[in-house]
Amino acid sequence: MKKLIGSLSLHGGTTFKIYYDDREKPNPYMIYSEDVYKDDKHTYPTTHRKLLHKYGNLHSCVSFIEVCVANNDEEERW
Repeated sequence: MKKLIGSLSLHGGTTFKIYYDDREKPNPYMIYSEDVYKDDKHTYPTTHRKLLHKYGNLHSCVSFIEVCVANNDEEERW
């Protein structure tokens, strides 16, 4: 069963989500990138989810997200 472990929303609208699936034996932790946008086909916001990586432990997931945040670090928010 796939369970949400945690998420981090970035300033640009992208959200990293970490899921755990006990059916995936070698790499049960997965990192997804989720974006919400409005397009011409729909009148409601659409969510696009993309699998970025699969890992064997939670530490590797958090390290990947830490590198992404460090590469896109902002001095000021506004």
